[in-house]
Amino acid sequence: MAACAEICRTTAHLLLMDSVHGRHMARECAEVCEACATDCARVGNMDSCVAACRACAKACAALAA
Repeated sequence: MAACAEICRTTAHLLLMDSVHGRHMARECAEVCEACATDCARVGNMDSCVAACRACAKACAALAA
């Protein structure tokens, strides 16, 4: 979960700076967030984490396209 939060923060900063690396990081962020959602679902009783991670993964995938 810490990796998910960190890549989200880094990706957001790169996108705000209009960095050429923003889209690449958005692809990676989508992958990490989806993995985090899977982990949170496996742990159980973390529905808000699962929803947030999946929403982030979807948004990042759209930005990366």
